[in-house]
Amino acid sequence: MPLASSDKFAAFGRRFSCWFGGFAGAIALIDWGVATLLAASAVSIGGLIGFVGLVVPHGVRLLVGNDYRFVLPLSAIGGAWVLTFGDFLARLGAGELPVGTVTALLGSPLFIWLLYRRSSQ
Repeated sequence: MPLASSDKFAAFGRRFSCWFGGFAGAIALIDWGVATLLAASAVSIGGLIGFVGLVVPHGVRLLVGNDYRFVLPLSAIGGAWVLTFGDFLARLGAGELPVGTVTALLGSPLFIWLLYRRSSQ
């Protein structure tokens, strides 16, 4: 909450933020650190299956854009699909793997690829 007004200016870009006296680089670094800590605590408390709830909505948003009329339902469908597919893969081997491990192995490279594809455009 203390950085809310600075974040509002930073959302318009570095030049705009600096024009109003904000430190866009420092604000972005603090925001990134806070978001990382919040995501890490959510995954550590909820387990690796909670990782699906972090990866799928971001992946859907990168694929279809920021229109939440499409993002919300596709995130629900995508999350169900990823967990079902992860459970199917976890049961294929001779021993049963935890589904959280499989979803993390599926979601991490996919999310990194989506971010890489988005940054190269």
